[in-house]
Amino acid sequence: MRKGLLGSITALAASASLAHGQPPSPMSASYPSAPMSALPAAPSGTWAALPPADAPFPLGESPDGPPGLLNQMFGGGGTGLSTERGWASFNSNVWFIRTMPSGLPLITAGTTLSGGVVPSIGTTTTFSVDNFNVNPLVGGSWDVGYWFRRNSLWGLSWDGFVTEIDSDRYRIAPNNQVVARPFIDADTGLPNSLLIGFPGFLSGEISASITAQLWGSEWLLHRKLFADEFRRLSFQFGFRYLDIAEELAVQSSSVVQPGSTTNFYNLVFGPGARIDVRDRFATQNQYMLGQLGLQGNWRYRRWLLEWATRVGLGGVYQTLDVQGYSAVTPAPGAPTNTVIGGLLAVDSNIGRYHSSRFAVVPEGKIQVAYRFVGQLDLGLGYTFTYINSVLRPSEQIDAQVSTTRVPASANYAFPGGANRPRVLLNHSDMWLQGLNFFASLRY
Repeated sequence: MRKGLLGSITALAASASLAHGQPPSPMSASYPSAPMSALPAAPSGTWAALPPADAPFPLGESPDGPPGLLNQMFGGGGTGLSTERGWASFNSNVWFIRTMPSGLPLITAGTTLSGGVVPSIGTTTTFSVDNFNVNPLVGGSWDVGYWFRRNSLWGLSWDGFVTEIDSDRYRIAPNNQVVARPFIDADTGLPNSLLIGFPGFLSGEISASITAQLWGSEWLLHRKLFADEFRRLSFQFGFRYLDIAEELAVQSSSVVQPGSTTNFYNLVFGPGARIDVRDRFATQNQYMLGQLGLQGNWRYRRWLLEWATRVGLGGVYQTLDVQGYSAVTPAPGAPTNTVIGGLLAVDSNIGRYHSSRFAVVPEGKIQVAYRFVGQLDLGLGYTFTYINSVLRPSEQIDAQVSTTRVPASANYAFPGGANRPRVLLNHSDMWLQGLNFFASLRY
Protein backbone atom coordinates (compact mmCIF):
# COMPACT_ATOMS: atom_id res chain seq x y z
CA MET A 1 0.00 0.00 0.00
CA ARG A 2 2.89 2.33 0.75
CA LYS A 3 4.36 1.57 -2.68
CA GLY A 4 1.04 2.44 -4.38
CA LEU A 5 0.79 5.76 -2.58
CA LEU A 6 4.35 6.71 -3.48
CA GLY A 7 3.70 5.91 -7.20
CA SER A 8 0.67 8.15 -7.26
CA ILE A 9 2.57 11.08 -5.72
CA THR A 10 5.40 10.67 -8.24
CA ALA A 11 2.99 10.74 -11.22
CA LEU A 12 1.27 13.92 -10.00
CA ALA A 13 4.59 15.70 -9.56
CA ALA A 14 5.69 14.88 -13.12
CA SER A 15 2.44 16.20 -14.57
CA ALA A 16 2.77 19.45 -12.64
CA SER A 17 6.32 20.04 -13.88
CA LEU A 18 5.25 19.52 -17.52
CA ALA A 19 2.38 21.97 -17.18
CA HIS A 20 4.62 24.59 -15.61
CA GLY A 21 7.23 24.38 -18.48
CA GLN A 22 4.74 24.99 -21.43
CA PRO A 23 4.52 28.72 -22.51
CA PRO A 24 1.07 30.30 -22.56
CA SER A 25 -0.66 30.85 -26.00
CA PRO A 26 -0.31 34.47 -27.22
CA MET A 27 -3.77 36.04 -27.25
CA SER A 28 -2.80 38.77 -29.85
CA ALA A 29 -1.96 36.40 -32.71
CA SER A 30 -4.69 36.05 -35.42
CA TYR A 31 -4.68 34.29 -38.76
CA PRO A 32 -6.99 34.89 -41.74
CA SER A 33 -9.28 32.11 -42.61
CA ALA A 34 -10.03 31.12 -46.19
CA PRO A 35 -12.31 28.58 -47.74
CA MET A 36 -10.75 25.35 -48.83
CA SER A 37 -11.56 26.14 -52.46
CA ALA A 38 -9.27 29.20 -52.35
CA LEU A 39 -6.21 27.17 -51.41
CA PRO A 40 -3.87 26.22 -54.25
CA ALA A 41 -3.93 22.64 -55.36
CA ALA A 42 -0.99 20.47 -54.37
CA PRO A 43 0.24 17.13 -55.58
CA SER A 44 -0.90 14.11 -53.62
CA GLY A 45 1.12 13.51 -50.52
CA THR A 46 2.57 17.08 -50.33
CA TRP A 47 1.68 20.26 -48.51
CA ALA A 48 0.57 23.35 -50.53
CA ALA A 49 2.66 26.48 -49.88
CA LEU A 50 0.79 29.83 -49.86
CA PRO A 51 2.59 32.84 -51.51
CA PRO A 52 3.54 35.74 -49.25
CA ALA A 53 0.93 38.47 -48.97
CA ASP A 54 3.23 41.09 -50.58
CA ALA A 55 4.43 38.93 -53.49
CA PRO A 56 4.30 40.73 -56.94
CA PHE A 57 1.98 39.62 -59.70
CA PRO A 58 3.53 37.07 -62.06
CA LEU A 59 5.09 38.46 -65.25
CA GLY A 60 2.47 39.24 -67.89
CA GLU A 61 -0.43 39.56 -65.45
CA SER A 62 -2.04 42.68 -64.03
CA PRO A 63 -4.60 43.35 -61.32
CA ASP A 64 -6.40 45.64 -63.79
CA GLY A 65 -7.09 43.11 -66.49
CA PRO A 66 -6.06 39.89 -68.20
CA PRO A 67 -2.78 39.62 -70.10
CA GLY A 68 -2.79 40.13 -73.85
CA LEU A 69 -1.79 42.39 -76.73
CA LEU A 70 -2.98 45.53 -74.94
CA ASN A 71 -1.98 44.44 -71.46
CA GLN A 72 -2.13 47.09 -68.74
CA MET A 73 -4.14 49.37 -71.01
CA PHE A 74 -6.43 50.24 -68.12
CA GLY A 75 -3.61 51.12 -65.77
CA GLY A 76 -3.05 54.77 -64.98
CA GLY A 77 -0.28 57.10 -64.07
CA GLY A 78 2.27 55.97 -66.64
CA THR A 79 3.81 58.14 -69.33
CA GLY A 80 4.11 55.40 -71.95
CA LEU A 81 2.01 55.28 -75.11
CA SER A 82 -0.06 52.37 -73.78
CA THR A 83 -1.12 54.25 -70.63
CA GLU A 84 -1.56 57.70 -72.14
CA ARG A 85 -4.92 59.22 -71.24
CA GLY A 86 -5.06 62.26 -73.50
CA TRP A 87 -3.27 65.10 -75.22
CA ALA A 88 -3.57 68.78 -76.11
CA SER A 89 -1.42 70.30 -78.84
CA PHE A 90 -1.22 73.91 -80.03
CA ASN A 91 0.61 74.82 -83.24
CA SER A 92 1.97 77.75 -85.18
CA ASN A 93 1.62 76.99 -88.90
CA VAL A 94 3.19 78.23 -92.12
CA TRP A 95 1.21 77.08 -95.18
CA PHE A 96 2.12 77.12 -98.88
CA ILE A 97 -0.53 76.68 -101.59
CA ARG A 98 -0.31 76.08 -105.29
CA THR A 99 -0.38 79.36 -107.21
CA MET A 100 -3.35 80.07 -109.45
CA PRO A 101 -3.12 78.76 -113.01
CA SER A 102 -2.03 81.47 -115.43
CA GLY A 103 -4.69 82.87 -117.70
CA LEU A 104 -5.29 86.13 -119.54
CA PRO A 105 -2.66 88.84 -118.97
CA LEU A 106 -4.20 91.39 -116.65
CA ILE A 107 -2.06 94.46 -117.37
CA THR A 108 0.02 95.33 -120.42
CA ALA A 109 2.26 98.18 -121.51
CA GLY A 110 3.12 99.18 -125.02
CA THR A 111 3.62 101.83 -127.63
CA THR A 112 1.01 104.27 -128.86
CA LEU A 113 0.82 102.18 -132.01
CA SER A 114 0.20 98.83 -130.32
CA GLY A 115 -2.22 100.24 -127.71
CA GLY A 116 -1.41 97.48 -125.22
CA VAL A 117 -3.10 94.81 -127.38
CA VAL A 118 -1.91 91.18 -127.00
CA PRO A 119 -0.41 89.83 -129.18
CA SER A 120 1.10 92.87 -130.86
CA ILE A 121 4.57 94.14 -131.63
CA GLY A 122 5.53 96.66 -129.00
CA THR A 123 3.28 95.25 -126.24
CA THR A 124 4.60 93.50 -123.14
CA THR A 125 2.72 91.86 -120.29
CA THR A 126 3.52 93.68 -117.06
CA PHE A 127 1.31 91.62 -114.81
CA SER A 128 -0.43 88.25 -115.10
CA VAL A 129 -2.09 85.85 -112.71
CA ASP A 130 1.05 83.76 -112.23
CA ASN A 131 2.79 86.84 -110.82
CA PHE A 132 0.63 86.61 -107.69
CA ASN A 133 2.08 84.97 -104.62
CA VAL A 134 0.30 84.90 -101.26
CA ASN A 135 2.73 82.36 -99.82
CA PRO A 136 3.37 81.79 -97.04
CA LEU A 137 0.04 81.81 -95.23
CA VAL A 138 0.62 82.07 -91.49
CA GLY A 139 -1.88 80.58 -89.07
CA GLY A 140 -2.52 78.42 -86.06
CA SER A 141 -3.97 75.00 -85.30
CA TRP A 142 -4.93 72.78 -82.38
CA ASP A 143 -5.38 69.08 -81.64
CA VAL A 144 -7.03 67.81 -78.44
CA GLY A 145 -8.15 64.30 -77.60
CA TYR A 146 -8.49 61.62 -74.97
CA TRP A 147 -8.82 57.88 -74.58
CA PHE A 148 -12.02 56.64 -72.93
CA ARG A 149 -11.56 55.43 -69.37
CA ARG A 150 -14.11 52.64 -69.56
CA ASN A 151 -12.54 51.24 -72.73
CA SER A 152 -9.17 52.77 -73.53
CA LEU A 153 -9.00 50.97 -76.87
CA TRP A 154 -11.14 53.84 -78.16
CA GLY A 155 -10.46 57.56 -78.23
CA LEU A 156 -11.91 60.81 -79.56
CA SER A 157 -10.13 63.90 -80.93
CA TRP A 158 -10.94 67.31 -82.36
CA ASP A 159 -8.48 69.34 -84.38
CA GLY A 160 -8.56 72.31 -86.71
CA PHE A 161 -6.60 75.12 -88.28
CA VAL A 162 -7.08 78.63 -89.61
CA THR A 163 -4.82 80.94 -91.63
CA GLU A 164 -4.64 84.66 -91.87
CA ILE A 165 -6.40 86.51 -94.70
CA ASP A 166 -3.35 87.13 -96.85
CA SER A 167 -3.16 89.18 -100.02
CA ASP A 168 -0.77 90.21 -102.74
CA ARG A 169 -1.15 93.43 -104.69
CA TYR A 170 0.33 95.00 -107.79
CA ARG A 171 -0.10 98.66 -108.71
CA ILE A 172 1.20 100.84 -111.53
CA ALA A 173 0.62 104.54 -112.21
CA PRO A 174 1.59 105.20 -115.84
CA ASN A 175 3.49 108.36 -116.60
CA ASN A 176 3.65 109.18 -120.32
CA GLN A 177 3.19 105.50 -121.04
CA VAL A 178 0.53 103.33 -122.64
CA VAL A 179 -1.01 100.97 -120.06
CA ALA A 180 -4.03 98.83 -120.89
CA ARG A 181 -6.19 95.83 -119.97
CA PRO A 182 -6.20 93.35 -122.86
CA PHE A 183 -9.07 91.11 -123.99
CA ILE A 184 -10.41 89.47 -127.15
CA ASP A 185 -13.31 91.22 -128.84
CA ALA A 186 -16.08 88.61 -128.98
CA ASP A 187 -17.85 90.47 -131.79
CA THR A 188 -14.89 90.60 -134.16
CA GLY A 189 -12.62 87.84 -132.81
CA LEU A 190 -9.68 90.26 -132.78
CA PRO A 191 -7.44 91.32 -129.86
CA ASN A 192 -8.48 94.55 -128.18
CA SER A 193 -7.77 96.50 -124.99
CA LEU A 194 -9.25 98.97 -122.53
CA LEU A 195 -6.88 101.93 -122.30
CA ILE A 196 -5.95 103.05 -118.78
CA GLY A 197 -3.12 105.43 -119.60
CA PHE A 198 -2.28 106.98 -122.95
CA PRO A 199 -0.03 110.05 -123.47
CA GLY A 200 -2.12 113.11 -124.36
CA PHE A 201 -5.40 111.24 -123.87
CA LEU A 202 -5.65 109.51 -120.45
CA SER A 203 -3.64 109.45 -117.24
CA GLY A 204 -4.40 107.10 -114.39
CA GLU A 205 -3.47 104.08 -112.38
CA ILE A 206 -4.34 100.39 -112.21
CA SER A 207 -4.04 97.77 -109.49
CA ALA A 208 -4.62 94.03 -109.21
CA SER A 209 -4.90 91.99 -106.03
CA ILE A 210 -5.47 88.47 -104.83
CA THR A 211 -6.70 87.36 -101.40
CA ALA A 212 -6.75 83.88 -99.86
CA GLN A 213 -7.74 82.21 -96.60
CA LEU A 214 -7.98 78.56 -95.53
CA TRP A 215 -9.52 76.96 -92.46
CA GLY A 216 -10.88 73.60 -91.44
CA SER A 217 -11.74 71.21 -88.65
CA GLU A 218 -12.17 67.48 -88.13
CA TRP A 219 -13.60 65.09 -85.54
CA LEU A 220 -12.06 61.63 -85.34
CA LEU A 221 -12.64 58.37 -83.49
CA HIS A 222 -9.47 56.40 -82.76
CA ARG A 223 -9.22 52.61 -82.38
CA LYS A 224 -5.96 51.16 -81.10
CA LEU A 225 -4.71 48.27 -83.20
CA PHE A 226 -1.49 47.81 -81.23
CA ALA A 227 0.02 49.52 -78.21
CA ASP A 228 2.82 49.05 -75.74
CA GLU A 229 5.00 51.39 -73.73
CA PHE A 230 6.90 52.74 -76.76
CA ARG A 231 4.73 52.08 -79.83
CA ARG A 232 1.14 52.61 -80.86
CA LEU A 233 -0.81 52.11 -84.09
CA SER A 234 -4.37 53.44 -84.39
CA PHE A 235 -7.12 53.34 -86.97
CA GLN A 236 -9.02 56.61 -87.43
CA PHE A 237 -12.36 57.51 -88.94
CA GLY A 238 -14.60 60.55 -88.70
CA PHE A 239 -15.70 63.77 -90.42
CA ARG A 240 -13.72 66.67 -91.88
CA TYR A 241 -14.71 70.16 -93.02
CA LEU A 242 -12.34 72.24 -95.18
CA ASP A 243 -12.91 75.76 -96.50
CA ILE A 244 -10.82 77.50 -99.20
CA ALA A 245 -11.72 81.08 -100.15
CA GLU A 246 -9.91 83.17 -102.78
CA GLU A 247 -10.54 86.45 -104.54
CA LEU A 248 -9.07 88.15 -107.62
CA ALA A 249 -9.80 91.82 -108.33
CA VAL A 250 -8.63 94.34 -110.93
CA GLN A 251 -9.37 98.03 -110.55
CA SER A 252 -8.41 101.01 -112.72
CA SER A 253 -8.93 104.74 -112.67
CA SER A 254 -8.35 107.06 -115.65
CA VAL A 255 -8.62 110.86 -115.98
CA VAL A 256 -9.33 112.54 -119.33
CA GLN A 257 -6.53 114.89 -120.36
CA PRO A 258 -7.05 118.45 -121.71
CA GLY A 259 -8.11 118.53 -125.33
CA SER A 260 -9.58 115.00 -125.22
CA THR A 261 -12.95 113.37 -124.65
CA THR A 262 -14.11 109.86 -123.76
CA ASN A 263 -17.30 107.84 -123.98
CA PHE A 264 -19.11 106.37 -120.99
CA TYR A 265 -22.57 104.84 -120.96
CA ASN A 266 -23.30 106.38 -124.40
CA LEU A 267 -22.38 109.84 -123.12
CA VAL A 268 -19.36 112.00 -123.94
CA PHE A 269 -17.23 113.43 -121.12
CA GLY A 270 -14.50 116.03 -121.45
CA PRO A 271 -11.24 116.92 -119.68
CA GLY A 272 -11.11 116.26 -115.94
CA ALA A 273 -13.64 113.43 -116.01
CA ARG A 274 -12.57 110.32 -114.13
CA ILE A 275 -13.55 106.79 -115.23
CA ASP A 276 -13.30 103.91 -112.69
CA VAL A 277 -13.63 100.26 -113.72
CA ARG A 278 -13.55 97.29 -111.32
CA ASP A 279 -13.86 93.51 -111.78
CA ARG A 280 -13.98 90.97 -108.95
CA PHE A 281 -13.98 87.15 -109.06
CA ALA A 282 -14.35 85.35 -105.71
CA THR A 283 -14.56 81.60 -105.10
CA GLN A 284 -15.33 79.49 -102.05
CA ASN A 285 -14.86 75.72 -101.79
CA GLN A 286 -16.55 73.96 -98.86
CA TYR A 287 -15.55 70.31 -98.40
CA MET A 288 -17.57 67.86 -96.28
CA LEU A 289 -15.68 64.60 -96.11
CA GLY A 290 -15.69 61.24 -94.41
CA GLN A 291 -12.20 60.49 -93.10
CA LEU A 292 -10.32 57.16 -92.93
CA GLY A 293 -6.71 56.73 -91.93
CA LEU A 294 -3.92 55.34 -89.78
CA GLN A 295 -1.72 56.99 -87.18
CA GLY A 296 1.47 55.68 -85.63
CA ASN A 297 3.55 56.80 -82.66
CA TRP A 298 7.03 55.70 -81.60
CA ARG A 299 8.82 56.96 -78.52
CA TYR A 300 12.55 56.57 -77.87
CA ARG A 301 13.72 58.04 -74.59
CA ARG A 302 12.72 61.72 -74.82
CA TRP A 303 11.96 61.64 -78.56
CA LEU A 304 8.55 61.01 -80.09
CA LEU A 305 7.96 60.31 -83.79
CA GLU A 306 4.40 60.55 -85.07
CA TRP A 307 3.03 59.93 -88.55
CA ALA A 308 -0.46 59.83 -90.03
CA THR A 309 -2.03 59.21 -93.39
CA ARG A 310 -5.69 59.85 -94.13
CA VAL A 311 -8.02 60.16 -97.09
CA GLY A 312 -11.22 62.16 -97.19
CA LEU A 313 -14.08 61.16 -99.48
CA GLY A 314 -17.20 63.23 -99.92
CA GLY A 315 -18.57 66.30 -101.64
CA VAL A 316 -17.56 69.89 -102.23
CA TYR A 317 -20.02 72.77 -102.47
CA GLN A 318 -18.47 75.47 -104.67
CA THR A 319 -19.52 79.10 -105.04
CA LEU A 320 -18.47 81.64 -107.66
CA ASP A 321 -19.27 85.30 -107.04
CA VAL A 322 -18.69 87.67 -110.01
CA GLN A 323 -19.04 91.41 -109.56
CA GLY A 324 -18.25 94.36 -111.82
CA TYR A 325 -19.04 98.03 -111.91
CA SER A 326 -18.00 101.23 -113.65
CA ALA A 327 -18.27 104.79 -112.42
CA VAL A 328 -17.85 108.26 -113.83
CA THR A 329 -17.07 111.48 -112.02
CA PRO A 330 -17.73 114.29 -114.57
CA ALA A 331 -15.40 116.78 -112.86
CA PRO A 332 -13.34 117.03 -109.69
CA GLY A 333 -15.72 117.38 -106.74
CA ALA A 334 -18.78 116.36 -108.77
CA PRO A 335 -21.04 113.45 -107.74
CA THR A 336 -20.01 110.00 -108.94
CA ASN A 337 -22.41 107.90 -111.01
CA THR A 338 -22.05 104.11 -110.83
CA VAL A 339 -23.41 101.51 -113.24
CA ILE A 340 -23.28 97.71 -113.36
CA GLY A 341 -20.54 96.18 -115.48
CA GLY A 342 -16.76 96.44 -115.57
CA LEU A 343 -14.61 94.90 -118.29
CA LEU A 344 -14.29 91.17 -117.59
CA ALA A 345 -17.38 91.12 -115.34
CA VAL A 346 -20.48 92.50 -117.09
CA ASP A 347 -24.19 91.76 -117.19
CA SER A 348 -23.63 88.46 -119.06
CA ASN A 349 -21.66 86.83 -116.21
CA ILE A 350 -22.24 88.94 -113.10
CA GLY A 351 -23.93 86.98 -110.34
CA ARG A 352 -23.53 84.20 -107.78
CA TYR A 353 -23.23 80.63 -109.05
CA HIS A 354 -22.95 77.22 -107.38
CA SER A 355 -21.83 73.71 -108.23
CA SER A 356 -21.34 70.43 -106.35
CA ARG A 357 -18.82 67.74 -107.13
CA PHE A 358 -17.31 64.57 -105.69
CA ALA A 359 -14.07 65.31 -103.83
CA VAL A 360 -11.05 63.24 -102.83
CA VAL A 361 -8.64 64.78 -100.33
CA PRO A 362 -5.67 62.59 -99.29
CA GLU A 363 -3.31 63.88 -96.63
CA GLY A 364 -0.09 62.80 -94.97
CA LYS A 365 1.89 64.23 -92.07
CA ILE A 366 4.97 63.49 -90.01
CA GLN A 367 6.28 65.24 -86.93
CA VAL A 368 9.07 64.86 -84.39
CA ALA A 369 8.91 66.06 -80.79
CA TYR A 370 11.31 66.22 -77.86
CA ARG A 371 10.19 66.04 -74.23
CA PHE A 372 11.76 69.05 -72.56
CA VAL A 373 10.20 68.98 -69.12
CA GLY A 374 7.52 67.00 -67.34
CA GLN A 375 4.95 65.89 -69.92
CA LEU A 376 5.54 68.79 -72.32
CA ASP A 377 6.74 67.99 -75.85
CA LEU A 378 8.04 70.58 -78.32
CA GLY A 379 8.41 69.67 -81.96
CA LEU A 380 8.28 70.31 -85.69
CA GLY A 381 5.97 68.74 -88.28
CA TYR A 382 5.20 68.68 -92.01
CA THR A 383 1.82 68.17 -93.71
CA PHE A 384 0.94 67.65 -97.37
CA THR A 385 -2.64 67.73 -98.70
CA TYR A 386 -3.93 67.16 -102.24
CA ILE A 387 -7.38 68.26 -103.45
CA ASN A 388 -8.79 66.94 -106.69
CA SER A 389 -11.39 69.65 -107.43
CA VAL A 390 -11.14 73.38 -106.67
CA LEU A 391 -12.72 76.52 -108.14
CA ARG A 392 -10.03 79.19 -108.48
CA PRO A 393 -10.74 82.80 -109.50
CA SER A 394 -8.20 83.05 -112.34
CA GLU A 395 -9.86 80.17 -114.20
CA GLN A 396 -13.28 81.85 -114.15
CA ILE A 397 -12.22 84.75 -116.41
CA ASP A 398 -13.57 84.56 -119.95
CA ALA A 399 -11.05 86.27 -122.24
CA GLN A 400 -13.72 87.04 -124.89
CA VAL A 401 -15.67 90.22 -124.18
CA SER A 402 -18.33 91.95 -126.24
CA THR A 403 -17.63 95.71 -126.20
CA THR A 404 -21.38 96.31 -126.44
CA ARG A 405 -21.60 95.23 -122.77
CA VAL A 406 -18.73 97.39 -121.45
CA PRO A 407 -20.01 100.76 -120.11
CA ALA A 408 -16.62 102.44 -120.75
CA SER A 409 -16.67 101.44 -124.43
CA ALA A 410 -17.81 103.64 -127.32
CA ASN A 411 -19.82 100.64 -128.57
CA TYR A 412 -21.82 100.22 -125.36
CA ALA A 413 -25.46 99.13 -125.82
CA PHE A 414 -25.14 98.67 -129.59
CA PRO A 415 -27.52 95.90 -130.72
CA GLY A 416 -26.29 92.50 -131.92
CA GLY A 417 -23.42 92.04 -129.50
CA ALA A 418 -22.35 88.58 -128.36
CA ASN A 419 -23.38 87.25 -124.98
CA ARG A 420 -19.79 87.28 -123.69
CA PRO A 421 -18.06 86.98 -121.27
CA ARG A 422 -19.87 83.95 -119.94
CA VAL A 423 -19.88 81.94 -116.69
CA LEU A 424 -17.21 79.25 -116.83
CA LEU A 425 -17.12 77.28 -113.52
CA ASN A 426 -13.80 75.68 -114.45
CA HIS A 427 -12.22 73.24 -112.01
CA SER A 428 -8.62 72.27 -111.32
CA ASP A 429 -6.64 70.45 -108.66
CA MET A 430 -4.65 71.99 -105.84
CA TRP A 431 -2.10 71.10 -103.19
CA LEU A 432 -1.33 72.51 -99.77
CA GLN A 433 1.76 71.93 -97.72
CA GLY A 434 2.78 73.33 -94.40
CA LEU A 435 5.22 73.36 -91.52
CA ASN A 436 4.01 73.47 -87.94
CA PHE A 437 5.86 74.27 -84.74
CA PHE A 438 3.97 72.85 -81.77
CA ALA A 439 3.83 72.39 -78.03
CA SER A 440 2.02 69.28 -76.88
CA LEU A 441 0.95 68.21 -73.39
CA ARG A 442 0.47 64.44 -73.02
CA TYR A 443 -0.93 63.00 -69.83
